[in-house]
Amino acid sequence: TNRRIEAESEEQRDIGTAVQYSVMSHFSREFMDLVRAIGDCKSKQEEDAIVGREVLNLRVRLADTQAQGRMRELIIRMMYCEMLGHRVEFGYIHAVNMAQRPAITEKRTGYLAATLFLDSSSELLILLVNTVQRDLKSSNQWEVCAALSAAARLIGADTIPA
Repeated sequence: TNRRIEAESEEQRDIGTAVQYSVMSHFSREFMDLVRAIGDCKSKQEEDAIVGREVLNLRVRLADTQAQGRMRELIIRMMYCEMLGHRVEFGYIHAVNMAQRPAITEKRTGYLAATLFLDSSSELLILLVNTVQRDLKSSNQWEVCAALSAAARLIGADTIPA
């Protein structure tokens, strides 16, 4: 029985490693290092310094035309910084633009970021209304679901006429 328990334990470790590798493979090593560095911070000041550098880094990268291929990760990084209390309003438009992309993973990321970044009084919301309306009419259930989630969070009484 000890041998069986050891085999099961080893199997669980292998599964855990595979899951961790799978999650990490979707993000750059640099992003994983950022998450690890923030998690290892001993003080709020240390965390603020790291996130502040990341915000400056994001500002530069979003201005780079070569960043389009990595835009999804950059938006996720922006969400991470925003959730830690650092404003990244310079990149909000990129989230709205990502919600308009045809790939469902990008569309869902754009909608998720928009619901985090924007509120019902945001001027950028007007740019998102047409996308929501188009996606609600889609035959793709994933697009409809993403649009409904965003609409429930963002669309207020003053936006409905649009």
